[in-house]
Amino acid sequence: MWRKMMTLTVMIVAALVPLTGCQRQAPARILVECEHDGNTDIFVMQADGSGLVNLTNHPAWDGTPAWSPDGKRIAFTSDREDDKPQIYVMNADGSDVVRLTVSDGLDMMPAWSPDGQKIAFVSARPYTLTLEGGQLMIDAGPEIWVMDADGGNPTRITGGQEDQALYPAWAPDGLRLAYMNISNRIDILVHVLGEELGRSLTADATFGSWSPAWSPDGSRLAFMAEQEDGNKEIYVMDVDGSHVENLTNNPAAEADPSWSPDGKKILFISNRDSHAQVYMMDADGSNVTRITHDNYEYARPVWSPASR
Repeated sequence: MWRKMMTLTVMIVAALVPLTGCQRQAPARILVECEHDGNTDIFVMQADGSGLVNLTNHPAWDGTPAWSPDGKRIAFTSDREDDKPQIYVMNADGSDVVRLTVSDGLDMMPAWSPDGQKIAFVSARPYTLTLEGGQLMIDAGPEIWVMDADGGNPTRITGGQEDQALYPAWAPDGLRLAYMNISNRIDILVHVLGEELGRSLTADATFGSWSPAWSPDGSRLAFMAEQEDGNKEIYVMDVDGSHVENLTNNPAAEADPSWSPDGKKILFISNRDSHAQVYMMDADGSNVTRITHDNYEYARPVWSPASR
């Protein structure tokens, strides 16, 4: 009898373990923009490239996907209801698509804040500046804006008639945004929210820089750079702009870096095998592995958030 009771107890404990804090983590997944069969949709796949699933499956253009911090929702850009692309959100399985922005200019490239309460995005909507003696309507091109996660309270973060901004990326602390700034050159800037101007990290570089991605610990930025010979590579640097390093150093074109949640890997796009495919490398640039193996054209890969 005692032995039977012990066996039953072990079985009950084993059954309860998954319910009491020892849950197995969900496998990592990758969101990606994919041009296929003459159309562009948002797909999701396993971290090894298997299990490719079309989430949007819409005749319109759908791209620039971004996971919410809890991994339950996806923000993306689409022109499905308007000639000008706008920001939408959907569930992680592609259901319940909701439009967030309705503006007179294009809205694109959403990026969730770390707490999931805000979304940074690029907008070319016109805006008004109040000056002495009246107001001035500005229609200068794309700038970085931030809105609530439900689309409310859009607020312009960058702006200047001589500058444009793209590729917003939140720092893990939620207090800073990195982005690509276009003026007389193309640079990576970091903007502390609440301050008027951002600070260039690449002003002394001999190449144009864009598509910044923060490391999970906030200490480094991966980015795409176009060298003087026109070749595009993936670089990393410290968040003060120092210790700049070329990770890919390949004659092919590389783009769109994305860190793994543990900071050990970086996804990127490369056409080194003719088509723009998804690759993965260690954070130091070693052990490059091709993830996708088809004739599609991929862009903007992004890891699913760390399991919580």
